Amino acid sequence: MRQNTKCLDFSLLDFPVLNLSSFIGQFFSMMKKALFLWMLLGMISPPGVISQTPEVDSLKALLLDAKPDTNKVMWLADIAFYLYNVQPEKSIKYGQEALDLARQIGFKRGEGNALYKLSIAQYSLGNYDEAIQYAQDGVKVFDGIGYDLGVYYCYNILGIVYRVKSDAEKALKYGFLSAKFSHEHDDTISEAIAFSNIGTIYLDCRDTANAKKYFLQAIDIFRRTNQLSNVTEVLTNLSTVESDTAQKFRYIRESIELGKQIGYEGALSYAYHNLGNFLWKQRRQPLQALPKYNTALHFANKTNDYYEKTLLNIDIGALYNELEKLDSAQFYLQTGLNLAEEQGMKEQVREGYQTLAGVQKKTGNYRQAFESLSRSQEIADSLYQVSLAEKLADADARYETSKKEAQITEQQLEIARQRNATNNVLIGGLIVLLLTTGVFQYFFYKQRRKKRETELALELEHREGNRLRELNELKTRFFTNISHELRTPLTLIISPLEEVLKQLKQVNLQGHLSTAHRNSKKLLNLVNEILDLSKMEAGKMELSKTKVGLEPLLRRIFFSYQPVAQLHGVDLKFYCSKTAGAAIETDVPKIEKILNNLLSNALKFSPKGSTIAMRASLEEGQLSVSVTDGGPGILPADLPYIFDRFYQSKSPESRIQGGTGIGLALSKQLAQLLGGSLTAENQPQKGTKLTLSLPVAVSAATALAPEAEDPASTEANQLVANDTPLYMPLSVGAKPRLLIVEDNREMSEYLTGSLSKNYECTLAYDGVEALNILEKGTFDLITSDVMMPHMDGFTLREKINENPDWQRIPFILLTARTLEADRLKGFQLGVDDYITKPFSLPEVEARIRNLLQNKASRENWEKDAALGTANATHPDEQLLRRAEKLVMKKLDDPTFNVEVMAKNLGYSSRHLSRVLGRLTGLSPVQFILELRLQYARRLLEKGQYATISEVRYEIGIESASYFTKKFTERFGKNPSEFLG
Repeated sequence: MRQNTKCLDFSLLDFPVLNLSSFIGQFFSMMKKALFLWMLLGMISPPGVISQTPEVDSLKALLLDAKPDTNKVMWLADIAFYLYNVQPEKSIKYGQEALDLARQIGFKRGEGNALYKLSIAQYSLGNYDEAIQYAQDGVKVFDGIGYDLGVYYCYNILGIVYRVKSDAEKALKYGFLSAKFSHEHDDTISEAIAFSNIGTIYLDCRDTANAKKYFLQAIDIFRRTNQLSNVTEVLTNLSTVESDTAQKFRYIRESIELGKQIGYEGALSYAYHNLGNFLWKQRRQPLQALPKYNTALHFANKTNDYYEKTLLNIDIGALYNELEKLDSAQFYLQTGLNLAEEQGMKEQVREGYQTLAGVQKKTGNYRQAFESLSRSQEIADSLYQVSLAEKLADADARYETSKKEAQITEQQLEIARQRNATNNVLIGGLIVLLLTTGVFQYFFYKQRRKKRETELALELEHREGNRLRELNELKTRFFTNISHELRTPLTLIISPLEEVLKQLKQVNLQGHLSTAHRNSKKLLNLVNEILDLSKMEAGKMELSKTKVGLEPLLRRIFFSYQPVAQLHGVDLKFYCSKTAGAAIETDVPKIEKILNNLLSNALKFSPKGSTIAMRASLEEGQLSVSVTDGGPGILPADLPYIFDRFYQSKSPESRIQGGTGIGLALSKQLAQLLGGSLTAENQPQKGTKLTLSLPVAVSAATALAPEAEDPASTEANQLVANDTPLYMPLSVGAKPRLLIVEDNREMSEYLTGSLSKNYECTLAYDGVEALNILEKGTFDLITSDVMMPHMDGFTLREKINENPDWQRIPFILLTARTLEADRLKGFQLGVDDYITKPFSLPEVEARIRNLLQNKASRENWEKDAALGTANATHPDEQLLRRAEKLVMKKLDDPTFNVEVMAKNLGYSSRHLSRVLGRLTGLSPVQFILELRLQYARRLLEKGQYATISEVRYEIGIESASYFTKKFTERFGKNPSEFLG
C-alpha cells in the first residue's frame, strides 16, 4: 500500500524534501503519476489539503508592491510550488517568471530554486523529459554555488521522474546518490528516507528481497531517531514484502498502534486497508475484513485522500460481491469508478469495470455487464497500446544508438591510424616531458616543505594567541567579579556617610567625613570603570544616542572643574569654533566619561599657575574636542602605550606613574565605540594635548536644553517639575510591613536599622527563608538581593508570581548586578523597581514610599469598586474611560500629547495627572505610551503589517530608534522579532 510522507523543512529559502517512500502494495500496475502527485502534495501540507489558496493569496499580495529583488524571486517560486497540483499551467508561468528575474539580477540560489519548482510543475503535467531537463539544470546551478541541499532535492525529483518512466536503473542511480549525499553530510534521517525510496523502486521491479533489505535499514534509523511517522509508513511497506504471515500481521498491527499513538490519520487509512487485505486475501475472513475496510475509508475521507478512497471503494465493492451483497457491491464499485475516472487512474478504472460486470451479471443485467466488460477491455487495449508504443520507441532509440556507436567506432579507427603516424614524435616529447616533470617535482616538494614550515609557525602563533586570549578573559572575569563584590561594601560606606553628614553638627568632624565620602565616590567611579571595561570586552556596551546642544554640553562638563581648578591655582580657558546654535546626536554619558577622564588627568598633572584649555570645532559632521594642559608632558618612550590597559610607566619622573591605567584605556575604547578616535601628542616640558574626534549628526539646536532627552521623558519631567506630587502621604496607623531578603549580614543590618524608623522590618537571608516567612504572614513590600545562596532573587520572584496572594506585593531588587540584561530580566519577571549598589538610602526610602502609596491607591480604588462606588458614573472612573477612548482615537496622530488630551477632556494637565496616577499608577505621558505600545504589539502579533515602519506610523511614533527602544524596554523583545 502507498504511504504518506513528511516534510523535513520548508521555507522561502529552503525547499521541501521529496520523499519517494510511497508504496504500491498489491497493486503493482497502478498509475505512478497519480501516486507521486499525491506524495509531492503531502510534503508541505497535511493529508487532504489539496488547495493552498490562503498561502497563494498572501504571496500574491506581497507581489503587488514588491521590488525586483531576491524576495520577489522566492515568492514567485513559492507560488509556482503551491499551484503545481491544482493549476500546473499557472505554476509553470510563475516558475518561469521567477527564473527570468533570478537570471536578470544574478541570484543563483533563486535560479536553482525556480528550476527545481519548474521541474515539479512539468512532472505534474506529465512532461517528463522537460522535468528531467529542469532538474538537471538545477543540479548544475546548485553545484556551482556549493549549495549541497539544493543538489539533493534535484536528485530526489529526478529519481521520481525516472521511476514513473519505468527506468529503474536511473531511478536507483539517483536513489543511491541521495543516500550517499545524506551519509557524507551526517544527515541520518535523509539517508533513511533514501533507503526507503530505494526499497520502493526494488518493489516496483518485483525484487522483494532487496526491497525488504532497504526497508529494514530505513526503519532501523527511523526508530533510533524517533521519527514515528516515518516508522509508521515503512511498517506498512514491510507488511507488503514480508512472506512470513505471522510477521506480516505483526507489522500491520504495529503500524496501526503507532498511527493511533501519534494521530497520523493518513497512515492509519493505509494500515487498516492493509489489514483488510490481509484478513480477506490471506486468512480468507471477509466478514472480519469488512469493518477494517470501513475504518480505512473513514480515515481516507477525513484526510480527503482521493487515491486511497478510490482503491478502498473498489476493494469494498469486490468484497461485497464475494459476500453476495450485490446492491452494496454495485454502490461502492460505482463510487470508486467515478473517483478513478476523475483522477485518470486507468488501471483502477479497468479493474473496477471488470468487477462491476460480474456483479451486473449476477443481478441479471446482462446488457450492462456486457458494456462494463467492453469498457474494461477498451481500457486494457489502450494501456497495451501505450506499453507497445513505449517499447517501439525504446527499440528505435536502441537502433539509433547502435548506428551512432558504429560511426564512433569507425572514427576511432581513423584516429588510431593518425596516432600511429605521430608515435615517434610523441616518444621524443615524452622524454622531454619526463625530464621537465622531474625538475618540477623537485621544486614542488621544496616549496611544499617551506609551506608546511610556515603553517606550523602560524599554528604555534595561533595557539599562543588563544592562550593569551584565555588569560585576558580570565583577568577580565576577575576584575568583573571583584568589582561586583566591591559594590556592597561601598554601599555600606557611602550611605552611612551621607546620613552622618546630614545629621552631624560638629564642624571639626565634617571635614574628615567629607574626605571619606569624596574618596568613597572616587572608589565607586574606579569600580564602574572596571565594569565598563568588562562590558567593552564582552561586546555588551551599547550606544544610546540623543539630541543635545553642543556648546552648552561642553561648557557644563568643562566648567564643572572650575572649583577644583581654583583650589589648585590652575586657569581654565574654553574656545569654540562654528558650534553656536548647533545640536548633535550622540551618546552623551559616554562623551561625558571621555572628557571627564581627560580633564581629571589634565588637572592632576598641571602645576600651579598653568592653564588648561579646551578647544572645540565642528566641520562637515566631524566634531573635534582637544584638552591641552600645562604639565611636563609625556616621555617619548611612554607615549605609544598610554592608552594600553593597566599600563604603568617605569620612569620615576613620568607623569603616568601611579594611577590604575584604566581611565585613558576606557576613553580610547569608548571613542572607538562611537566611531571616532582619541589621540595624544606632546613635547616634553611643554604640556600634552589629547584630541577626541567623532563623526556626529548635526542639526539646528532650536529650543534644546543642554542635554535633550527622549520626547516622552522630557515631557514627563516637565510635568513632575511643575506639578504637585502624584501620591498622598501614607495614612497614620500601623507601620507598613517590609520583608528584607539579603544574605550579607552587614547590609541586612544596615537596611533594617535604617528603615525601622518608618517600617516594621522582617529579615530573611535567602529566597527559601523568604518563602517560609511569606507563608506565615502578610507584607506590604519586599526588597531582595539577586545573588544569594540556595535561591537567588530572580528565582524568588518567579516563585512569588505563582501565588496570586503574593504576586501583587510591590517588589524591589537591590543588587550589585548592573548589566542591562539583568535589569531587563528583573522587569520581565514583574519586579516594580531595580536599584543597583551602591545606592543612596534617601532614594531607596523614596522609592519604597512611592510603591506603597501606589499600592494603597489601587487597593482603595478596588475597595470602592467592590462596594459599588467605583462604577461607570464615578467621575474619576468616567474620566479614565474617556481618556483611554480619546487616546485610541488619536493613536496615529504624532502631535497628540498630554496638553491636547487634557484640553479635549476639559481638565487641567495637573488634575489629569493626579487622577491617572491614582487609578493606574502611571503619569499621562506613560499612560499614552502604554496604550500605543500595547496596540503596536497586538498589530505585530496579528501580522497585519509587513514592516515595523507601518506599525510605527499607525501608532503615531515617528522616531524609529525611540519606538524600538521603548518597545524593547516594555516587552523584552525587539519589535522585529514579532515579524520573524
